[in-house]
Amino acid sequence: MPEGWEWLDEVPQWIIPDELLGPASSPAVNLSIRMLSCNILSKDACALVGRFITESSLFTIWFLEDVKGSSRSMQDVALLLSASNEQTRLVFETWTKFEASLNFQRDGEDARALVRETGDRLEMSIRKAVGALAEIRKGAA
Repeated sequence: MPEGWEWLDEVPQWIIPDELLGPASSPAVNLSIRMLSCNILSKDACALVGRFITESSLFTIWFLEDVKGSSRSMQDVALLLSASNEQTRLVFETWTKFEASLNFQRDGEDARALVRETGDRLEMSIRKAVGALAEIRKGAA
């Protein structure tokens, strides 16, 4: 690593899973498509997914228009971009837990309780990601 670039070690790295690489160019949009394709997702969760798509898109527009070609340091640019990826990672992790709960082999009531619990966590995760993306965009403007 060239001298002065040690800060790259501080930038969180997330290798985007293959299932989030298509059909769209955005992992957040691809995750949203997966979530919206789930027949058991609550209406509230679907609405939150819509907000997640919106905030992810607004973040991308802001990043491309105001950050990428700005006078910000490479470190600031990399950290801002990684902050967006981090929100997608957090939602993806709770989504995979929710998805796994749908296939959990227990009796009916235990399985329903697990789905409700993981569904609530998913909603909270999406809500936090939406808020974080908006805060980053507004706070770092």
